Amino acid sequence: MSPNARSYKVIATGHSDTLQCNTSDTSCVLQNLECGQNYTVTVWAEDGTCRGPESPQVTFKSVPCPPRILHVFATCDNNSGIIQWERDPNARSYKVIATGHSDTLQCNTSDTSCELQNLECGQNYTVTVWAEDGTCRGPDSPQVTFQSVPCIPQNISSAVICGVNSLLVTWNASSGATGYSATAVGSQGQLVTANILEPTCLLPNLECGQVYNLTVLAMNNQCKSAESPVLEIVSAPCSPLHLMASPQCSPLGASASWESSVGAKSYTATFIGMNGDRTSCSTNDTSCSVSGLHCGQVYNVTTTAYDNNCFSSTTNITQISSAPCVPTNAEVKIDCDGNLLNVTWSPSQGADSYTVNATGKNGHTLYCNTTTNGCNIVNAHCGDTYLISLTAHNKDCSSDVLTVGNFNAVPCIPDQVVVSIDCLTNEALVSWQNTNIYQTYYTVFARNISDNELSCSNWSSSCAIPGLECGQEYSFWVTAGNRNCHSLQSMVYKGMTAPCVPPELRGSVSCDTHSVTVSWDSARGADTYTINAHDGQNESLCVTSNTSCVFNDLLCDNDYQFTITSSSASCNSTGDSSLHIKTIPDN
Repeated sequence: MSPNARSYKVIATGHSDTLQCNTSDTSCVLQNLECGQNYTVTVWAEDGTCRGPESPQVTFKSVPCPPRILHVFATCDNNSGIIQWERDPNARSYKVIATGHSDTLQCNTSDTSCELQNLECGQNYTVTVWAEDGTCRGPDSPQVTFQSVPCIPQNISSAVICGVNSLLVTWNASSGATGYSATAVGSQGQLVTANILEPTCLLPNLECGQVYNLTVLAMNNQCKSAESPVLEIVSAPCSPLHLMASPQCSPLGASASWESSVGAKSYTATFIGMNGDRTSCSTNDTSCSVSGLHCGQVYNVTTTAYDNNCFSSTTNITQISSAPCVPTNAEVKIDCDGNLLNVTWSPSQGADSYTVNATGKNGHTLYCNTTTNGCNIVNAHCGDTYLISLTAHNKDCSSDVLTVGNFNAVPCIPDQVVVSIDCLTNEALVSWQNTNIYQTYYTVFARNISDNELSCSNWSSSCAIPGLECGQEYSFWVTAGNRNCHSLQSMVYKGMTAPCVPPELRGSVSCDTHSVTVSWDSARGADTYTINAHDGQNESLCVTSNTSCVFNDLLCDNDYQFTITSSSASCNSTGDSSLHIKTIPDN
């Protein structure tokens, strides 16, 4: 202190500012110094009138400035933090404090950067730096934050979505993560990856039947975490190739075969009909069969492969047609004139064509094929019984056979007809050969020149027609019939009945010649006449083709009975006409 001084004045001059203070004391506080400056201080005394000389200059340094942090970032590989700042010329050292959620890290350095090691993953760290000059500690820098490396995802789980061969992956959210990357690497180098924001993702389009190594890592704006532990997964088995299917016609069924597929341990073949009918078979082999299909159906056939956990996508559809249904409502109509069997039925589901078979009892076989619901069996043998059966077809199969029934063809025309006329009764016995297999009803017709017609009918091979008129030529023919048809008539055969008896004899006696003349009208059908003259003991005959006869050798004065019989080439008339005449007495 100067004894004459009443006050002092202090001037401190820095790089860019000047501070001063006035005091009557021997010390002074200069406030609001600029940090990091070298100040030159001069002091002088004043006595109220004069100012004393300046003191020698003295210099001092203000406290270091708060460091200006340039960069703060995490090093991703070793999970440490790097902090960099500007150098302060007055600083001899720096101290860094990094405060996280549950820990605080620090470092001291004379450099302008610091590495904070062993950061906790997924943390936001708040960083403060200050400088020290050996005497004073400078103020804190403005706080700066940075993120450490995100934590490795934990509790990875996965599930294969079988039908589309995609992988659903989930895990616990990782602290510090703003996104994730999931990667599946196949045994042959196949790579499927997805970058997502949420802790779940779908990895599509896995190759079938492959083993994949699955890992997940977390990301933020600066770093990626290390990969999670490898999780081995197996994709869905491959879909079977080259599926072939064929129907089994009887009993109704089908079979399917295919090539083995990668990753498959078993297979299921499925058959789905257009009506919703569904059946399947499972096997460890590459083929299997089903039974119980419905008739007349188109089936879509697919095959699916399975392992212990998953199934493949189904194969492309292969179609088969089951055997057509058995036709229904079959009817047979016989065309008698055309000698054909007309067969009709209701259309059969699943049928492309039909076959009608007709098998005769004599072994004769006929058939017709058609794509409609009717056809004709032609050229059937007459008199045969045919078993009619009907079958439906498609390109692979035939239905079970529908037995329609037995049907009789048109009866055969009767042959080898024989006509025998009984001369005594004028009854015609007509016989023929029975050539029909089934029981046949026959009718015999007899017609004379006057168109008078008689007939007889029965089930045998002969028939008698009584009551024929005498002396008539009859035409005989035979027809055969069943309940549906009649045959054409047989050939016509002629037959002559026994001649008629002359209805009346007339007689006259000649006195001159002692003869008797007998006359009559001609009898129908007669070729000759035989007249018998009988007196009880003696007999005289006259045979003539005329209508009179003269007896010259009769005894006189006798009673004679004259009878006449007509004759043809085959018969004599039945019955006779008679006349009584007494001859002339002997003179």
